Amino acid sequence: TRLRTVTGVQTCALPIFAKYSGSGAVQWVRVGHGSPGVAVDRQGDIYFTGNVWTDFGDGPMECGKFTSTGELAWVRTLQGAYGNGVALDARGEPVFVGEFYGTLQLDGHEVHNDNVSHQDTLICKTDVTGNFQWALSGGGPEFDRATAIVCDRSGNCYVAGVIANASGTLGSFPLTVGAGDTDTFLARLFDANSFVPELKIANKQVGLALTWAVEATNYILEAATALPAISWATVTNTPTVTATNRSVQLPLTGNARFFRLRQP
Repeated sequence: TRLRTVTGVQTCALPIFAKYSGSGAVQWVRVGHGSPGVAVDRQGDIYFTGNVWTDFGDGPMECGKFTSTGELAWVRTLQGAYGNGVALDARGEPVFVGEFYGTLQLDGHEVHNDNVSHQDTLICKTDVTGNFQWALSGGGPEFDRATAIVCDRSGNCYVAGVIANASGTLGSFPLTVGAGDTDTFLARLFDANSFVPELKIANKQVGLALTWAVEATNYILEAATALPAISWATVTNTPTVTATNRSVQLPLTGNARFFRLRQP
């Protein structure tokens, strides 16, 4: 465990984004991006969200991506919004959370806050190149914000936040607190496009059993005899469907040794 101290940083300065090696050596530093939310994908690319500092204080929300070598791949600036956190879904795509005023146009996805004095919750997702995929807002007549997010491999996004002083909604679900009170909320969102099913393989007496989640309706089961595979062959057996799973039984006499699920 190593602790590094950063000197020369003052309150109301630009945020600093830095990468360290495993031994604690500084590899690169970027100023103006990366606070307070950061997430890293399997390739070492870094997604961030934060707020641009101006002469008047905390400015508009930024969400963007650095390559593993510190190059700025893209950045999106959202006027009237503030970024608080980011997480990567099962496909490695970023979901950002924060708060906003007014109306935001996010590549054809619009969110609107009628209250000119208090912010509403903002949750939005981009692809790996920075194009917005969807956006969701919510809250009541007082201040509301999303402060943290985590995602799992089943397409779920878990969001924590704050709602104050009145009832409101997040999507179609009610958020209710007493008059004059402030409370936290925890919400679960499901994004079907980020759902990555797990393929389970078991050796049964009757043959090889391959099982995956029933929600994975748009996947093709494929097989190969070796890795790396020159080609994958479609398994043509019709799956047996239950309330929770899809499954295929294969004989142990076949040549296939490796299996995968693929979206067409």
